[in-house]
Amino acid sequence: MFKFKISIGRNKMRNHTKNKLMLLILGFIFGFSILIYSNLIHYQGKSSGNLENDNEPELKRAGYWDLTGSPIHIDDNDPALNWAITAATNEWCSGSGSWNDPYLIENVTIDGQSSGLLVRIYNSEVYFIIRNNTLFNGHTGIYLEHVENGLLINNTVSYCSSQGIHLVVGQNITISENIVEYNFRGLTFSSSNNNIIRKNSVSFNGDSFGDYYTAIIITDSDGNIIKENEVFNNVNGGIFTEGDSNNNEILGNNFYNNEYGLQLSGNGYNQILENNMTNNDYGIYLGSSLNSVSKNYVVNNNLYGIYIPNSQNYISLNNFSKNSINGYDDGTNNQWDCNSFGNYWDDYGGVDVNDDGIGDTAYDVPPAGGSMDNYPIWDDGDDLAPDIIINSPSMNDAFGLTAPDFDITINDASQINATWYTIDSGITNYTFFGLTGTVNQTGWDNKGTESMTLRFYANDSLGHLGFKDVAIWKDLVAPQITINSPTPNQLCGVDAPSFSLTIDEPNIQVKQYSINGRPNITFTTETQFNQSEWNTAGNGTVSITFYVIDKVGNTNSSEVIVRKDAYIPDIVILSPIQDEIFGSTPPEFNISIIEEDLMSMWYIIEGNLTQYPFTGIIGTISQEAWDHTIEGDVTITFYAQDRAGNIGIESVMVIKSIPSQPSIPGYNLFVLLGVLSVAIIIIGRKWRNLRG
Repeated sequence: MFKFKISIGRNKMRNHTKNKLMLLILGFIFGFSILIYSNLIHYQGKSSGNLENDNEPELKRAGYWDLTGSPIHIDDNDPALNWAITAATNEWCSGSGSWNDPYLIENVTIDGQSSGLLVRIYNSEVYFIIRNNTLFNGHTGIYLEHVENGLLINNTVSYCSSQGIHLVVGQNITISENIVEYNFRGLTFSSSNNNIIRKNSVSFNGDSFGDYYTAIIITDSDGNIIKENEVFNNVNGGIFTEGDSNNNEILGNNFYNNEYGLQLSGNGYNQILENNMTNNDYGIYLGSSLNSVSKNYVVNNNLYGIYIPNSQNYISLNNFSKNSINGYDDGTNNQWDCNSFGNYWDDYGGVDVNDDGIGDTAYDVPPAGGSMDNYPIWDDGDDLAPDIIINSPSMNDAFGLTAPDFDITINDASQINATWYTIDSGITNYTFFGLTGTVNQTGWDNKGTESMTLRFYANDSLGHLGFKDVAIWKDLVAPQITINSPTPNQLCGVDAPSFSLTIDEPNIQVKQYSINGRPNITFTTETQFNQSEWNTAGNGTVSITFYVIDKVGNTNSSEVIVRKDAYIPDIVILSPIQDEIFGSTPPEFNISIIEEDLMSMWYIIEGNLTQYPFTGIIGTISQEAWDHTIEGDVTITFYAQDRAGNIGIESVMVIKSIPSQPSIPGYNLFVLLGVLSVAIIIIGRKWRNLRG
């Protein structure tokens, strides 16, 4: 019995030890399983990956007026595109649309990138000016439709695949002193009346495959004035009219090196007066009726001086010389003399016995036996007045206190008896000898700041009087400069600010500025100060002086003092730290910013260009923004901007990592139960071994 009791006691002790061991093993397994499960949950969402952010937003800069990719579109019938909203929202447009304060678009450059209407204006009746712009490489440079009361001046329009300037249903539009070149068509008027095209240079337009693509096209348009333009080297023609185009005046233009100098079709009633047609294939081609052609100089044209396939035109007092065929009349009832004076023909073979300046026999206009010039102007060595060419000064030249020099050429077959000039509309004549000289200084001193006509006269031995005019300026007034921007004490940053001036001076020669007394910088358009020059100015006050010199040497200057903040906000990211790991919950941030005049702060998250403003230096990244990021490396960029516009930037890259969800519901529980089952089996075997 004793032995049995002892055995039983030992077994109890042995069982107690085994129970402790089993409980210890089960506790360890259970704790280890919980640890694995919690680690799996914590690791959800973490994965690898890296995206470069190539989409950091470009910061806007004031006064940057290169509008490539953003053509100008104004429609006064559209509240979102009218003049008022355009002027209110764009620095390149100003004004109110009145006579004294027209809307103004100037100093804009647009590369159309081979398509588009670069400046298009619709349904406008207010006053506006388009000035000093460079437009190229588009479909049409300037397109105006149902527009009036506009001025287009000093623009360059080139390399457009359709029209340089196109006016549709427009009136009271002045197109002056523009350069229109290398376009399919230069200037096109459609159903547009009472406009002025003056002093433009229109060249190298047209297409060798087209018949009528010309420099200036007038379609169904009346009452327009085309004067004093230089029209040359165009593939097809200088001016082409078609349709119902009446009562247009074509005055004082120079047409040379075109296929057609002037080509009229459609209806007529147009006046062609005092133009020069030289070195074209056709000087004048009249395919319409009832036009008046008078006092034109038609010389050295390759095929015809004038060719008329139509009827009832009036041609008189023209000079037809040195053309392959001076004139050809293939129409009917064209009048070549208006019953008094005809035209000068250098191939006229008649005589003038009574020396009245009119040939005694008619000139037979080819083809033979057709039309007649019954009163051809006779050339007996001096049938015409002396021809005066003013070599200098040139049209609209400006001069100061010193009277200008002059240089002229006189062509005449007879001896010149007298030469003189006047600068006061003939009140005082100043006689001179030779072909060069200086305008009378006393007479010049009696003139104030004004435009005047310098007229030269020449009288030959037969009493024929010729004269020639040139308009010049006397300018005693220094340019007046108004600095629109920057304004006094304006706060500027490290980026060079823009500037804008109003200059009251018709004869500007040079425009310059100087920063803090450094060497002058010459500029043509008013955009931004040179960045390198601006960098020379340190933190604090900056003196900017503008200088304008006119063509006669009158100089003026104007100064503005601004403030420069040369320090960019300094950002230090305290948290999150580089490569810190986050799951589905966005990171908190804590930053430090060194800046005395801070205005705004924001951040962006890689892959999302949305700016998220914040105010304090501690916060949490937007949950919505964080949810839209992909797993892997995520760059968070913080921005701080001061009142001068300086922007500080600092970035940190964190890791977003979320594990994939299990494919079987309760997967982790199954793993735990499986581990527990294996443990129980192992313990059971040990138990049996111990008993056995």
